Amino acid sequence: MIALGKFYLHRWDKHVLVDWAESMIAKGHASDSMHFLSAMRGDSREFQLEQFLEVCQDQNLVVYDVEELALEAYISDLRKRVIAGEIEPEAAFAQVRPLAYDEEIIMVSGLDELDQDLNLLDSAQPVFYNKDLTPETREEVIRRFFREFTVDTEPSAQRPTFENEDAANMPPPFFDENMLKQIEMAAIVFVSLIFVVWILLFLLTVIGGFTAI
Repeated sequence: MIALGKFYLHRWDKHVLVDWAESMIAKGHASDSMHFLSAMRGDSREFQLEQFLEVCQDQNLVVYDVEELALEAYISDLRKRVIAGEIEPEAAFAQVRPLAYDEEIIMVSGLDELDQDLNLLDSAQPVFYNKDLTPETREEVIRRFFREFTVDTEPSAQRPTFENEDAANMPPPFFDENMLKQIEMAAIVFVSLIFVVWILLFLLTVIGGFTAI
């Protein structure tokens, strides 16, 4: 799941699953399907994914091809590695940073805010969210992010779908859509009746004028 999460997160990297296969072979987990995947550097990501899933089946690896779950597994693994000191916080944050710009699939709490603050810090501008973020505390603030973040795999279900978020607090409309259609039809009929009556009156006036002559 971790390799699959990295595959989905790093869409520009065409060799995530190939590199994984090579590392597995180096660890002694060789098989025909694994060797086949390790030789697919020139193939598309789609074909590599198909072969990866076949490898997992051959190796009896439990993997669910669900993007949200794979991403969550990968990010959780990064958290463990940061806390254990196996990877530098800055390097780990660079791995998850793309999610700050695409929160439709998965949302990581505090990621967007820290990303903005780091950009401000790099531009020598005052930070906004993480007030204790300085060049000296940068590594510790990033490490704190990894300790404390939570993951939401259904962000769209938690957010209002309004272009303006203030609209989410507006009261419901007085008329529903069906009622508005009925009112519109009634208005059209009313105007049509007025027009017909006006035509009849006009004709009666003209006929009355000719009769008088």
